[in-house]
Amino acid sequence: MHPAILRLYITELFENYNELHEWLISEGYNFVSETDTEVLAHLAHKFYKGDLVEAVIEGLKKVKGSYAAAYLCSDSKMLVAARKESPLVAGVGEGENFIASDVTALLKNTRNVVYMQDFES
Repeated sequence: MHPAILRLYITELFENYNELHEWLISEGYNFVSETDTEVLAHLAHKFYKGDLVEAVIEGLKKVKGSYAAAYLCSDSKMLVAARKESPLVAGVGEGENFIASDVTALLKNTRNVVYMQDFES
């Protein structure tokens, strides 16, 4: 059984939304919106086989253009974030972590930050 995958965060629009949207429909996926967010969630779901990191990596291989995205999975306590040509910063706190597109959004919670690189997850 596939878990519920919730895509939390995205910046930028990727270039092949229509192509991926149509492909996912042909694969049996139903959409409730016309957003790139839902396409990325379905892509991760399509490739999920028990490992959220691998599902995100495989799904994002199909995306053309820029993005920053974060995923949560109902059967894992892991947050997976990835970027390509869009800003993404991870903040490390005490017993909690954060993600944002800009470091200033994290400063009231932590000053320990990691600037993620393209294709890093």
